Amino acid sequence: MNNDGQIIASAKKRLHWLDYSKTIGMYLVILGHVKNNTLLLKSIIYSFHMPLFFFLSGFLHKRIGGGKFCTLLVKQLVIPFLIFNGLTLLTRIKDIQAYGLMAIYDFLRDFLESICLGEPPVGPTWFILSLIWMKIIMFILLKIREDFLSLLIIEIIWIAALTLHYTLDYPQIPNYFHIGSSLLGFPFYLAGVLLKLKYKDAEAWFKRMPWIIGLILICYVVGFLFNGFSSLEGCRVGNHVLLMYLTGLCGALLTIASTHLFKRPNKWVYVLSCGMIVILCTHGFLLNMSINKFHLLDLYSWGWYLYVIIGCGIIMLVEIPIILFCSRYFKWAIGGRKIF
Repeated sequence: MNNDGQIIASAKKRLHWLDYSKTIGMYLVILGHVKNNTLLLKSIIYSFHMPLFFFLSGFLHKRIGGGKFCTLLVKQLVIPFLIFNGLTLLTRIKDIQAYGLMAIYDFLRDFLESICLGEPPVGPTWFILSLIWMKIIMFILLKIREDFLSLLIIEIIWIAALTLHYTLDYPQIPNYFHIGSSLLGFPFYLAGVLLKLKYKDAEAWFKRMPWIIGLILICYVVGFLFNGFSSLEGCRVGNHVLLMYLTGLCGALLTIASTHLFKRPNKWVYVLSCGMIVILCTHGFLLNMSINKFHLLDLYSWGWYLYVIIGCGIIMLVEIPIILFCSRYFKWAIGGRKIF
């Protein structure tokens, strides 16, 4: 890989903005899954929170050999996916006691069918499925070409092909195993790889011309207003696929730019960043046992918004001991890594 592409791999200093960006993204995921959210709030969150995660995942992509790539893919994504979705078997404990092996057979059948249809038992883990496909696609592309210009051309061709597909009103891309959302979201992943290759240049560029941030904000607002609601999970692009890419990319860049303001590391932010998969797979249960269950205030009042904002923050704090527990006693659930 060229010198630009080696800067992250060789850097001894951790890029703390990555931890802050992932933590902000996870908070938005929790906030976006609160029931009775207004369409406006939900639309704002969905317009860029998943593009942000795919973008950051692309930025962290490493070019490694095939054997090590497969090992890490299974260790970091496949095993956690199977563990957290497999834990739904516990909800059928009474069936197992009553019907024995037949209940387990029914679970495995339903489990495989739901994954095939792109609807895993633990809904948010669709992101893991999509990320697996994106990593495989990126691995293949880097075997063919790895220079910035070639990857940029691939990015343009990929977006142009999807734009043509949606403009000509072809049937929606099938989403079995979430391949459809993977193909739709891959440009964000590739954009992260492109930023990684030119990170130092981009950082210097933004420092010389800070007004670019304002331009990106304007592009985001315009794109959002004209595109409406979009969701990568359901392959919903809004009014136009190009506007979806505009808002998603601009929203991701604005988040990254804002987290560059946090110069000092924070160990709890670091924990939340490392435990992203745990948060992804457990926040739904915490939400349904708290905010989604108890509506203490009138919906859509200022008090209700404050209740939701603070409540989601508390859920993030509750996730910290869960992540640390998994890291110490159940490390395969977080990709086999130990945080401290």
